[in-house]
Amino acid sequence: MTAGTFSETARFGELLVLSVLGRVVDQVVKLAGAENFEGKTVIDTTSPLSEDPPVNGVLQYTIGPNESLGERNQALMPKLKS
Repeated sequence: MTAGTFSETARFGELLVLSVLGRVVDQVVKLAGAENFEGKTVIDTTSPLSEDPPVNGVLQYTIGPNESLGERNQALMPKLKS
């Protein structure tokens, strides 16, 4: 069994699963190379939940109230297969 870098994996794969902490997606896409996602299907399982503890029983998020992590991720990889 062999393992590759983010870049090698994104370049090789036809169907990619993006399953990292939501707060590091931009760093992972940068390491993988956005061009390596072009024309591919990506299953995005990222979550915007923060590692911070809840405040007054309310979960904390890494995005603002008018933001979507999915939309932000899509902007990082604009040429995915549609």
